Amino acid sequence: MADDYLGRKMEDHASRTAVKRRPAATLCGLLARSRACLDYDPSFAVRDDQLGGIAGVNESIPSAARLFRFRAVRSAEARRVLELACCDVRFSTPPDALIVVCAVVPESRTVDIELGVAVQSMSLRAAEMGLATLRIDDFDRAAVAACLDSDCEPLAILAVGRSAARAATASSR
Repeated sequence: MADDYLGRKMEDHASRTAVKRRPAATLCGLLARSRACLDYDPSFAVRDDQLGGIAGVNESIPSAARLFRFRAVRSAEARRVLELACCDVRFSTPPDALIVVCAVVPESRTVDIELGVAVQSMSLRAAEMGLATLRIDDFDRAAVAACLDSDCEPLAILAVGRSAARAATASSR
């Protein structure tokens, strides 16, 4: 009888002190959260380790590591790149950070396909981290390369930040 009582007490204690874990992210959930974002939270600054983690997802994709260089761009430099890019994207509130994807080989159909894989992988990783993204691929490549002093051709820009809608939802809880 005493053993039964102690067993119930231990189970009760374990259930009260157990760490509450977030459910694992699912692919469908990440895809739903990785929708294009045009309105970023201006009070949120993307950290260098977050940008590194997002771009770093491509280290596990051998073709991406061989074909591309990923350049993290933050704050004032990010705003300058967006101004010089003359892209058609009009942000309500611009992002705090960008990842510029540059090709180290001439552009081809295969490079474009691999670019899609790399950018989608980064978008999913950002969503997993609770960040929003927007892929920008219609911009003045020469102006961006000159702004970044890059010898590689920029093919895509990934805007990264916290969605203003997500920030509003978080603050209302």
